Amino acid sequence: MSLALIAVSVVANAGTGFAQSKTSATPADVLLRSMQRQTSVNVLGIITQRDGAGTGITQTIRVERDRNGRSHFLVLAPLRHQGTESVDNGARSLVYWPDKNVIIDQDSPSKTPCDAQWRMALTQKNYRLKFGTPIKIAGRATRCIEATPIDSRMETRRFYVDAATSYPLRLELLDANRAVVTLQDTKEISYPADVAADRFVLKPVGAPRTMKFERPKNTNATQVERVLGFAPVIPKVMPMGFAMQEMQVTQSDRWRSVAIRVTDGLVRGTVYQWRSKGEDREVDGMDENSVMKVGDVRMMIVSDLDAPRRQAMLEAFVESALADGLLDLSSVFLEPDPVCRRFTWIQNRYEDETSTVNARYSLRKETTKKT
Repeated sequence: MSLALIAVSVVANAGTGFAQSKTSATPADVLLRSMQRQTSVNVLGIITQRDGAGTGITQTIRVERDRNGRSHFLVLAPLRHQGTESVDNGARSLVYWPDKNVIIDQDSPSKTPCDAQWRMALTQKNYRLKFGTPIKIAGRATRCIEATPIDSRMETRRFYVDAATSYPLRLELLDANRAVVTLQDTKEISYPADVAADRFVLKPVGAPRTMKFERPKNTNATQVERVLGFAPVIPKVMPMGFAMQEMQVTQSDRWRSVAIRVTDGLVRGTVYQWRSKGEDREVDGMDENSVMKVGDVRMMIVSDLDAPRRQAMLEAFVESALADGLLDLSSVFLEPDPVCRRFTWIQNRYEDETSTVNARYSLRKETTKKT
């Protein structure tokens, strides 16, 4: 069970209620309200959510939130994840893994500025938004916003939000044939007048080990090179309309890496880069991911993008390094297994395109010299 499943769920964002009348609100207005961090109401619900580890298993989660931004998520099913829970009291975010008997104690995301406005501006660059057909979900009237990507490599997303509260109730993906895949759905929802304060206190069984982390500070490429000993590979232009949100150095002594967080406004991902010498360590607890080798630097993207789109993102990072002359093309490899446990590297399609890419790069260097 990963942190992302509970802490970065769509339902972790919640609307603040309608500031405009329903008739004057645009699709962007409605979607933006559903992306706000705090709610205008208390929330009690049961949701189903696709497993982020790529297993195809649907998880059932009990959700409790209050209008002050506190939250409690408890996994009810499947049995192997039952009892995993996350509590955010506004100061700290605690995730309890009963099968590992571990609590992850981190800064609450609510202590950082909400980026909803910035993400909405990016969304409007990358998607065409329109109202879809409203339906009832868990007995609630909804408004439907359909986001059609401008880049054909991305998928259409359909958001259903509560018509009265702007709270997100369902997220669907539509493929090229308009086949629908439900990523998240609401089975029960209510808005109680009060939520007891003790609902936001974690009460694990026994005496689990606590691992405490402070939120890493944002950094830049120069500082990363000074701390980790290598310059991070960052594309000048990312594919599919993605942009970099922030860059941070992870705090784990076992796995020193830089985390580059990217988004296209609606879809998020994190590209980890770290120097690897000799045998690679296992990287546990990650969601759907793809891995690539750039010299002695490993890159791994963790995102709910599918494998081809994750690969396209990594290739954009590699293309940037090629354009800047930072790597030897023969050192680029791709990890074929979508579940990253023990890295074994095989050459990816760059090996078949070596002459084409090298020729393009050589021509670029010659042109630069002449000018």
